[in-house]
Amino acid sequence: MQTTMLIAQNNAPLRDMGAATGAATFLRNMGGSLGVSVLGALYTSRLSDTFTANAGTSVGAENAGGTVAQMTPQALRDLPESVQHPFAQAVSDGIDTAFAWGAGAAVIGIVLALFIRHVPLRGFGDTPTPPAPAAATTAAEGATAS
Repeated sequence: MQTTMLIAQNNAPLRDMGAATGAATFLRNMGGSLGVSVLGALYTSRLSDTFTANAGTSVGAENAGGTVAQMTPQALRDLPESVQHPFAQAVSDGIDTAFAWGAGAAVIGIVLALFIRHVPLRGFGDTPTPPAPAAATTAAEGATAS
């Protein structure tokens, strides 16, 4: 996260540094929220599809008071062993799907990072020094004239 913040701050003029930092933070938070939502939806979809395919129907989940995605640990323990195993397999398949999509997104991010233009970090040592205040200059001139 620090690298993207440095890129944003280094490419922005000093007067826009706060806006660049805020935009980078906002986009990082929104990307994280969107990523969690999409991967959660993929996990839930794969969980439901795999459980329905392995168990035939989601009768066990409906008897437990909801859908497969709403299964609680207590409700799962109360179900027969013939339903528990397909559910465990469905959870495993859902996690595999979420991680596969997450890995794909990471690969895309790495490829995009290869195209980031290198800009040397700017420092404060090479900036011009500000002129001395006018009051201090006139006092120094008056002392030299005397």
